Amino acid sequence: MTIIEDAAVEVLLNADRNLSLSGYTSILTEIRLALEEVDRLAIPTRSPRLDWAVQSLSGSQKLRIILAPQEIPSHRPPNTIALASNGFVAGIGELHQEPAIPPLFSARTVERVQKVGDHMVKERLRDIKLTQLGRCQMNAIIDTQTVDKAKQAVRPAQRAWGSVTGKVEVLVARNEQHPKAQIVVEGTRRAVDIRGNAEHRDALRDAWGRRVMAGGELTRNSLGQPVRLSLTELHVLPEKDSSLTAWDILGMAPSATGELTTTQYMDLLRRD
Repeated sequence: MTIIEDAAVEVLLNADRNLSLSGYTSILTEIRLALEEVDRLAIPTRSPRLDWAVQSLSGSQKLRIILAPQEIPSHRPPNTIALASNGFVAGIGELHQEPAIPPLFSARTVERVQKVGDHMVKERLRDIKLTQLGRCQMNAIIDTQTVDKAKQAVRPAQRAWGSVTGKVEVLVARNEQHPKAQIVVEGTRRAVDIRGNAEHRDALRDAWGRRVMAGGELTRNSLGQPVRLSLTELHVLPEKDSSLTAWDILGMAPSATGELTTTQYMDLLRRD
């Protein structure tokens, strides 16, 4: 199995009639865009991106499509090629079970599942089965349950002033007056959609790929997950130092040795 084949995703459309061309292309477009969004959150900001293509197509009412990267981009580590397909199929599987934003997803990616659901209704699709064709053979399904959970996952349940801390991994500057971004929240692999104003345009651009604290009106879903934030302030923070030395943990558990000194405790361990 080649690296490209290992990253492939099988999309099985289960319909009651032949699909219209517009419905077919709309569903594949949403899936492709979701794969691209997962890829952006799976690896660092400036990494080369994957260009997805239809590797094979067969069937009529039960239409089988295999999507795979067109080629391996130069300077892209081969062990990262399957991260997008793996994360996407795993996320759909989690979304089928729980109304939560999955890892490597943002509200925008979850909303794509809703759009797929809308097209499924128009095309009388019973479900869409997804299979990540790598070595793990991961499966997931988009059906009415998945779409309902997707709607719940991004439905506002609470709005209040708040903040998120993490890295600005995605920046959308097409609308100069209303720039958008995504921040991957520290301690999670989930992204929060950030919506700013013209005054935040340069600050967001300068913060791309950097660790920040963003504050504003924060919308959360019913599980308390941050979904999106209307930006009012943005602060670039120092990068976290991931190195840890023995001096960093010295004294963190002062009672760990009981009444023994450190020397006495080490001597006891050596005798045992």
